[in-house]
Amino acid sequence: MVLLSAGDQTVQATATTLNASTYVYSGMTSTYTGGDQLDGGAGYDVLALTGPGSFDLAGLAQFTGFEEVATSWMAELATTCSR
Repeated sequence: MVLLSAGDQTVQATATTLNASTYVYSGMTSTYTGGDQLDGGAGYDVLALTGPGSFDLAGLAQFTGFEEVATSWMAELATTCSR
């Protein structure tokens, strides 16, 4: 599932939703709004951020429930994440 709309997005990970599909939160920065939320839910959850550049999660209305945040990008050594 790819979330690209300009409206507020709530991504909530549950066993049902994760078994049904893989969430990909991507698109241009202009599609992210102040109401966007990432919620890992119960259990051990990993937010995997891949690709070059910086990931700024400070604009999210809520960021919770992730026990691990992993970043990776083979072609670029400097990948950063802020919240």
